[in-house]
Amino acid sequence: MRLSLLGTGWLGSALAKHYIAQGWSVMGSTTNEDPKISGLQHVPIQLSATHTDPLPSEFFNTDCLIVTLPFRRSFIDPMDYLKQCETLSPLLDPSVIQHVIFTSSTGVYPNHGQLAKESDSIVPETDRQRALLAVEDYFLSSPVPATVVRLGGLYGPGREKGRFIAARKARGQALGGGTPVNMIHLYDCIKLITAIIQKQKTNTIYNGVHPGHPTKSRFYGINLGNDCLEHKRVCSQKATDELGLVFQNHATL
Repeated sequence: MRLSLLGTGWLGSALAKHYIAQGWSVMGSTTNEDPKISGLQHVPIQLSATHTDPLPSEFFNTDCLIVTLPFRRSFIDPMDYLKQCETLSPLLDPSVIQHVIFTSSTGVYPNHGQLAKESDSIVPETDRQRALLAVEDYFLSSPVPATVVRLGGLYGPGREKGRFIAARKARGQALGGGTPVNMIHLYDCIKLITAIIQKQKTNTIYNGVHPGHPTKSRFYGINLGNDCLEHKRVCSQKATDELGLVFQNHATL
């Protein structure tokens, strides 16, 4: 199996190490700041909304392309996220690439207290939601069969769950101890993406969230008060039903 990872940050690096250990041929786009991973074929790629240099065609000569490029708050124009991804268009060749997986975010769903499902009709309320949905549509309408994975809050080795609370405290934001969480452990995320590849589930969307939604106080194991912020509960039943996914790492651990 040939796999290319566009983005080797925390998630991309973990995916690379996992699939290399499985004996797959793995290439990863890297910048000078990215850590070197044993067994990974490092390909220097640094995309931007105004990228014009030719991209290395060998990187896109692959069975599966996983795009983990994040939306960045530093974008001057939020739609630069879409422009960044659109630079891939000349290389998205269905005669070469069999499958594209784009890791999106459950942030596409508004906080209306609802049980959010993949089939929901979403009316974006923020620039980030508009940009995320535009990139999802871009990949789903590309000539290469694609899958969108809307991930909840990721945590695991090297990304401990306490960092989320620390960041909110640093920004002076309300902690919302009574608010239900939408989280997924790194190992469950890898299992989800692997099941999508193995079962060749394309032209569809999956939510990647542990089915348990404890309050923030319970999840983080610290008294954060009982106030409840605007929220949603993201449903991952589709991944369970169609992929047979069993979430092993309970969100309260």
